[in-house]
Amino acid sequence: AAIPSVPRSVDLPRPSMTTNVDGTVNVLEAIRSAGGRPLVFASSSSVYGAAEVLPKTIDLAPAPLSPYAVSKLAGESAVLAWRHCYGFPAVPFRFFNVYGPRQRAGDAYAAAIPAFLDAALAGRPIPVNGDGMQSRDFTYVGDVTDVLAEVALGGLDSARPVNLAFGRRWTLLDVISELETLLGRGLEVAFGPDRPGDVPHSQADPSGLEALMGPREAIDLAGRNVDGTGKVRVGVEGGSQRLHEYRSASADEAVLQVFPSAYLEAVGVPYPKKYCMWIAKTRYFDPHFDAIKRMTKFKYLKFIKSLLESMLGFHR
Repeated sequence: AAIPSVPRSVDLPRPSMTTNVDGTVNVLEAIRSAGGRPLVFASSSSVYGAAEVLPKTIDLAPAPLSPYAVSKLAGESAVLAWRHCYGFPAVPFRFFNVYGPRQRAGDAYAAAIPAFLDAALAGRPIPVNGDGMQSRDFTYVGDVTDVLAEVALGGLDSARPVNLAFGRRWTLLDVISELETLLGRGLEVAFGPDRPGDVPHSQADPSGLEALMGPREAIDLAGRNVDGTGKVRVGVEGGSQRLHEYRSASADEAVLQVFPSAYLEAVGVPYPKKYCMWIAKTRYFDPHFDAIKRMTKFKYLKFIKSLLESMLGFHR
């Protein structure tokens, strides 16, 4: 997403525009120089703006309300133009509200779900901009990465943007209610002013995704498949059953819940210790990487449990 966040772009518009637009063109030029590699581009549902029509279809005229949304509309337009002129496969996906493990919670631009969970676990009031009736098509990160991997590895192609979400809509108050169920207690809510640039409602029309890739299962916030079957897929977000399974798991089982073995095999990383050490080195504990390599098995298992709990925001 280059420099993400609608409110950050409202505060600092020039960096968002320069990085997101020029950065996209740099990538496109690199692909052209390399002879035309497949490209998957992360655009945003924010390009639809405040259009009242739901669900959001690709046929709706874009009406961006923030510098971030403008930068993403420019980026997807550039992707389609380079695709047309230079003949390489590309798919510009419009992401909706993606959530999942390791999502940042600790700054003013944090997304709703990690910010809510962080406040709830710390015993603070849940911060809500507006009345909480804003609605979003929340999309689990594992479902998003599944799609991206299949498209990139398969060299799929689309002459139009594609919504990457599954047509479910939850209000912010719905999310808080789900957290109350998950945690087994009521939560205090602190309402504040609306954020400039935010849109009131967002819901994807998934027909373009289905046309590109066929019907798909996806997890919603309550841990159900979108088709309502109630099946539970590998992942941690989504309901008290998932939290219970995580908390009762051994270290290796917990690693599998967060990083499915099929994914580890697909990226060619031995499961699980080497991959978790790679995460520690690249994302969390770079100064202590040598110490990690010298850990005994007992200390390593304690470290992995601590790492997983840190990434997921769950604590025993």
